[in-house]
Amino acid sequence: MTGNEAIEQFMAYLLQHERSQKTLIGYQSDLLGYQRYYEAHANVGWIVEQTQTEDLEAYLQYIKLERHLKAGTYNRILYGFRSFFRFCTRKGICPHNIAEPLESIRYSRPERRIPDTQELESFIRHIERPLMQMVAWTLYYSGLRIAECLHLTMGDVDFAHRQILVRQGKGNKDRIVPLAEKLYPLLWSYRQEFRSGASETERFFATEASGQLSSTLVNKVFHETSERMKRTNPVTAHQ
Repeated sequence: MTGNEAIEQFMAYLLQHERSQKTLIGYQSDLLGYQRYYEAHANVGWIVEQTQTEDLEAYLQYIKLERHLKAGTYNRILYGFRSFFRFCTRKGICPHNIAEPLESIRYSRPERRIPDTQELESFIRHIERPLMQMVAWTLYYSGLRIAECLHLTMGDVDFAHRQILVRQGKGNKDRIVPLAEKLYPLLWSYRQEFRSGASETERFFATEASGQLSSTLVNKVFHETSERMKRTNPVTAHQ
């Protein structure tokens, strides 16, 4: 089976099992990166079942030594290989998982410093765009992940019962989050001023142009705010 065919089947499998869009894009990008490398060096198309462990090792050494990728990126690509060839083994495309013997790189993660309450509140007040500031207050008071927050619809924020319905959050499960006392008036004012005409199914946080909001844009604004405040540890939204 060609690389393109196997990757397409793998993507369909991940989508069927409700893996995140970020995971799908990452795996697809890494596998296509290997395919380009293989075809450039072997001068033939990539046939998945003919792949050997040594082929993957050569590629991993290439990205480590010549492309100078960090250990975290190296390991992510390795884990993607393991998942892909595990899938190929189950589907009978490959006789066994050739990526299983490959070893990851051990490294120590830098300790992440979490800003205290006063720092976070000061940071949020320095955000210049009202929409992004409201997203920040919601993340702060609710504890939602950025994806959960940005996927809220108008109907998910229940002002009458003072609660937020998070659909398919962590573990793909729905849950109810209390609407914090300090967050309630902020969201109510935002809704009345910016989203009063929105239907129940429209996104709660949205730009006028797109009707939605991306985590990339939110983190871009957070990063710009951190730079403007000259923070040594930029604030980012919890994924």
